[in-house]
Amino acid sequence: MIPKTRKSMKPFELVVDFLGELVDESSPEFTKATLKSFQTVVITRKGQEEIVNKIRDIQNRILDEVGYFTEEDLRTVSEYTESFSKGQFIIAVTQLENEEEVKKTISWLEEVDSSKEDLIKLLKESVGTKAMNILRKAHSVHLKDYDGNKVSYSSEENGADKWIEVYRDMVNKSTQKNLLPYLRN
Repeated sequence: MIPKTRKSMKPFELVVDFLGELVDESSPEFTKATLKSFQTVVITRKGQEEIVNKIRDIQNRILDEVGYFTEEDLRTVSEYTESFSKGQFIIAVTQLENEEEVKKTISWLEEVDSSKEDLIKLLKESVGTKAMNILRKAHSVHLKDYDGNKVSYSSEENGADKWIEVYRDMVNKSTQKNLLPYLRN
């Protein structure tokens, strides 16, 4: 029932710290975009950790105190789950759309300040083949609706809102198909 946040945030936080010390108004735009993308990931993931804890609290209350799931619990958990899913979408889009900026930042750092080995390594890992393939595979879920039709989104905030509409439709259709036939009354 509880969504999980498996990936460690430490590398992202370190990039924000290390790159934050280097980037200023005179820095190239791609370095600013790289920093902003890592900040977005960190902030979004921290919000997701809060969501997971809130869902866990509801689950514990149900299991330990109340013994049943109310409509209010369902509504609240649904809202939290949507927020979590929206966060996953935002993280994927942010990382995928900033892949080239991160690569430019790596090249820039190697030319300007190669003493930042730890930062360069973290950035390289974030856009490495394995990491990007995992991210693309995870994001592919966002690119189809319940019926398998392709869906496209803008990179603006309304893209994440459109994802939530598609997500709600998927949940509704899945519930209609897989759960309702087994419910009574």
